[in-house]
Amino acid sequence: VALVEIGGDVTNVSVFAGGMLLGLRSVPMGSGSITDAVASAVGIRRFQAERLKCVSGSAMASPSDHREMIPLFGPYDEGQETPAPGATIEAKRGPDNTPRIARAELGSVVTQNLSQLTNEIGKALRSMGFSGAQSGQVVLTGGGAELAGLADFAQSALGMPVRIGKAPALRGLPEAHATPGFTTLAGLCLYAADDPIDIRSLNAEPSSVYKLGRSENQPFAFGRLFKALREYF
Repeated sequence: VALVEIGGDVTNVSVFAGGMLLGLRSVPMGSGSITDAVASAVGIRRFQAERLKCVSGSAMASPSDHREMIPLFGPYDEGQETPAPGATIEAKRGPDNTPRIARAELGSVVTQNLSQLTNEIGKALRSMGFSGAQSGQVVLTGGGAELAGLADFAQSALGMPVRIGKAPALRGLPEAHATPGFTTLAGLCLYAADDPIDIRSLNAEPSSVYKLGRSENQPFAFGRLFKALREYF
């Protein structure tokens, strides 16, 4: 299985088999690249572009996207009522005199940058031998995986089965946090709950010489060390 964690600035691509990490690659692109492209194309601030992308953006187009006009600014945006000069997408005033663009125009900017990202993800997977008939499922996670329609877009672009990985059901975890953006946090909680062995707890003396097998003072010392190495590396 391949795990693709889409962060803000970096996308981590890893391949697992039999519960072991086989390879890891980092792509210097993330969901922040899409946000920057939206902000530049529409002429709005970055935090406004992030809201627009999350609320109205999608990786998959629909027939009504060309007719549906979406507002550029949120109800609580103040100090900027018109897009900044230099925007490549021209906004039009709606019935309420607020600037709007067609949803299809937003989708075009999103998918153009997603194509670049999935292309780099595909290169990373192929460099680790994860391609063709030998490949398995790709799991998308991270905050960038919350974009609507991303799984279908990535499946078409990569030519592999793709699904969205969400945080497991944990007692006390709010429903709003049971999303791909919180999978790393949930995984760290589960890892800590398993009480993994800490290499520092071995308390080995620098001058100690370990012998294979069992001894009176350090029973199965090498076994514990190997177990710790597997847990951490």
